[in-house]
Amino acid sequence: NPKFPALGVHFTPIFSKQDENEIDYILGPSAVFAFGRESYSWLKNINVADTVETLSKLSFWRMVQQHWRYGARELYKDILINKQVDELRKYVSQLSYDDVQKTSEYSGIRAQTMDEYGAL
Repeated sequence: NPKFPALGVHFTPIFSKQDENEIDYILGPSAVFAFGRESYSWLKNINVADTVETLSKLSFWRMVQQHWRYGARELYKDILINKQVDELRKYVSQLSYDDVQKTSEYSGIRAQTMDEYGAL
């Protein structure tokens, strides 16, 4: 989506933990709300102060109002991994559901800047 150039599906190669001569891939993303600046797992390590700070900002709620549909789709793909695989198949058609396993071992946090009106 050109409105969100830093988001979209990706295949990130990493060295396999089982065999350093093998390559595994992290598939993603799911752009969902993080409950803290360093909360790399969706509902673990919740930082209440960070979360309250974000939720108290009017600009955050304006952004949610503008982009809730996109956020809901990302959350849907995060919960139902097969939906993310369907999107990834647009780029690697031979990818199957059996090739993918959901893990919370790998995730990243990307800061998002916005102005006071919630514009990204």
